Amino acid sequence: MNWGALGSIAEAAAAIAVLATLIYIAIQTRRSAAAAVSEGWLTTQGTYSNWRTAFFSDRSLSKILAKANRGEELDEEERIQFHFFCDEIFCGAVVAFASTELTGDKDQSEPDIEYLVQLLGALPGTIPEWQRLRPVMISASPKLVESVESRIPHIRGDA
Repeated sequence: MNWGALGSIAEAAAAIAVLATLIYIAIQTRRSAAAAVSEGWLTTQGTYSNWRTAFFSDRSLSKILAKANRGEELDEEERIQFHFFCDEIFCGAVVAFASTELTGDKDQSEPDIEYLVQLLGALPGTIPEWQRLRPVMISASPKLVESVESRIPHIRGDA
């Protein structure tokens, strides 16, 4: 066997090694994307669970939400708690939606939209807070805001 034949064998082995490496990287990238989607979903569910738990464990929060839904004026402390409650829900949804958009998993973003639509429909007191946070949410995730508002047209506040 001469040097030319050995060189050809080495080139073929190197090409096979490069191909195997590319396949390995593709598999790892796919697994990483799936893990990111799962992590985003778990984070979103954790956020929603945390605020529901807060309402179950603290009746004063439930009373604040009930007052807001009836259109009653909130005192300063109640307003602060209510603002933070809505900030947590809406901004958490924006972050979750943006992360699913980055990973390209459209199936995971639809539940976030539907959850917000149901929340805003069931808790009309949150609509003014949506309007207050709208500029921030639009800058972070215009697609989420547009999707929610297309299902609840009166929510924009400027119509």
